[in-house]
Amino acid sequence: PPIPSPPPSPPPPPPLPPSPQSPPSPPPTTLPHVMDFDSKTPTSTALFNECWSNDPSRNFQWTGTTGGTPSRTTGPANAHSPDIYYYTEASSPRVSGDTAVLTMGCIVDTSSSPTPRLQFYYHMYGSSMGSLNVDIYTSSTGAWQLAEWTRAGQQHASSSSPWSVATVVLPHDIGIMLRFRGVRGSDWASDMAIDSVSIIGVLPPPLPPL
Repeated sequence: PPIPSPPPSPPPPPPLPPSPQSPPSPPPTTLPHVMDFDSKTPTSTALFNECWSNDPSRNFQWTGTTGGTPSRTTGPANAHSPDIYYYTEASSPRVSGDTAVLTMGCIVDTSSSPTPRLQFYYHMYGSSMGSLNVDIYTSSTGAWQLAEWTRAGQQHASSSSPWSVATVVLPHDIGIMLRFRGVRGSDWASDMAIDSVSIIGVLPPPLPPL
C-alpha cells in the first residue's frame, strides 16, 4: 500500500512582543562637576540642561535670577558667580512648609576620588527663613540619604552680606546624585539661594566672595 504523506508542519508560533525597555539611567558626568548657573556661559547652560532639573512633584520650584529677589528684606543682593543664582521665592501663594527640590540627576563616580566633596555657596537672609538641605543618593544603597547637610533660620544679616561656603564630604560610591531641598519658613521673608556648586575629587581652597 502507498506510504501516507506526513502531516503538514504546524504554523510557527507568533513572535513574542518586545520586552519593555527599562527606564533610562541618569547620564554620567565626570569630576569636577562645576555648576555656576550662568546663562551667558554656553558650557554652563548645556551642563545645566543635561544634569539639573526641578522636581515637578513638589510645591514650587527653584528659580534662576540676577540681582535681588522681588521681595524686600530677604534674599541676596547679587549672585556669587558673575551672572545667575537659584533661589526659592517664598511669597504668596507659598505657605509654611512648602518644599522646592533642585536635583543634579547625572551620576558621579566618586569611588576612586581621594577626597570627594560637594562645595557650594548659599545665602539665607530673611527673618522667617526656613531650612536648606542637601540630600545625597548612593547607588550602593539605592536610596536618598536626607539632610546630609542642613541649615535652618536666618544665616545672614542683610542682602549684601557675603555668601557663605559649604563643604559636604561625599561617600566613595560608583553612583552619586544630589539635590538641594528648600523648605519655606513661616512667612514670605524666606528667600534662600544657592550658587557656584562644585563636585570635586580633590578639595581646592574656597573661592573668595564677590
